[in-house]
Amino acid sequence: MAELLESVILGDGIQLRNRICMGSMTRNRCTDGNKPTHANIKHYTDRARDGAGLIVAEGTFISLNGAEWPHAPVMYQDHSDAWAKVTSEVHKVGGKILFIFQPWHPGRIQNDSMPMLKESGYPVYAPSKVPAKGGKYRTLEGLPGHTDNITEIDDPRVIVEQYRHSVSLTKSARFDGIELPAQGGYLLHNFLCSHSNTRSDQYGGSVENRCRFRSKSSMPLLRSGDLEQSGSTSALQMTIMTP
Repeated sequence: MAELLESVILGDGIQLRNRICMGSMTRNRCTDGNKPTHANIKHYTDRARDGAGLIVAEGTFISLNGAEWPHAPVMYQDHSDAWAKVTSEVHKVGGKILFIFQPWHPGRIQNDSMPMLKESGYPVYAPSKVPAKGGKYRTLEGLPGHTDNITEIDDPRVIVEQYRHSVSLTKSARFDGIELPAQGGYLLHNFLCSHSNTRSDQYGGSVENRCRFRSKSSMPLLRSGDLEQSGSTSALQMTIMTP
């Protein structure tokens, strides 16, 4: 227990006050146009105050074409100002606490009847027309699972650009870093796995090709002059940003 509460250096020089990390948890509290509200501020500051040394913010949609969860946050237009209010309060109570942004696209793990996605007019995008098993959408009549109605992504570069734009807004939102999730059955994971990616172009087939979308989505993190250090695994990439 003593070691858990001791400070630690993350990477090449990011000081954390302890070794406790709060993982990403969707809270469904962004009731103002999917922008963080006072409820989000309270949620994170309560946990930052004398608590976690590292907080990973809830998954945040990079575009309406990958947004089906009610009142989940988004980051693609003027949402960075709302997020800046959250990060400001977290930093006030947490000292050297790090607040990490998680850009999110669910890929095939969606149902096209969910209100947010349905109202946007976008289909469910995935690398291939391979439905995901399981799922239970409790807010929909009949508790359906993940949709069979999938649209194969024609040009993955369009989605890569959406990742880049979303990540570019994190500086003004004053996040400390970025975690790029490539697991959970979401879009990056869809591209990585041979059973969900049956493409025959440069984004499918070989392991190298299936990793291409993930690699291209990572490049905006690595190319930014505001990023001090980064590390990656097949499951995630976390990048720490300098002030």
